[in-house]
Amino acid sequence: MLNAAGYGAPGSPLSLHLVYNPLGAFLAPSQESLTPAYRRELSEAFGITFSGLLALNNMPIKRFVDHLQRTEGGLDGYMRLLVDSFNAESGEHVMCRDTLSVSWDGKLCAVGVAGAEGGRRHVHRV
Repeated sequence: MLNAAGYGAPGSPLSLHLVYNPLGAFLAPSQESLTPAYRRELSEAFGITFSGLLALNNMPIKRFVDHLQRTEGGLDGYMRLLVDSFNAESGEHVMCRDTLSVSWDGKLCAVGVAGAEGGRRHVHRV
C-alpha cells in the first residue's frame, strides 16, 4: 500500500523506514548488516522496497521487564548488556526527535515517555 503510493521507491522523495526490534534479551545486529538481508528478502518475497532500516533495542519496562524478571539472570544480565554496550553518539539519532511511528494498521503514533500513559497514543489514521 505505501509502496504503491510512492513511499520507499528508489529515487522517490517519500521515504519509508522499517524497524527491526529483537524479541529477546539481546541487542539488535547493526543496521548495516540487517539492511541488505531485509531488502533482498522483502523484495523477493513480497515486492516491498524501503528507504532504510532502523534497528532498535528494548527498554526494560512493563511486559519486557516482567519477562526478564521471570528468566534466570534475565534482568541483571540484560541491564549489564545495555550498560556495557552504551554508545553516547546514539543520542543524536533517537527516533522520537524527528520520526513518526506508523503502526501495522496505518495509525500514526505519538511516542511519549516510556511507561507513561502506556507510552503511545494513536493520533491519526493514514
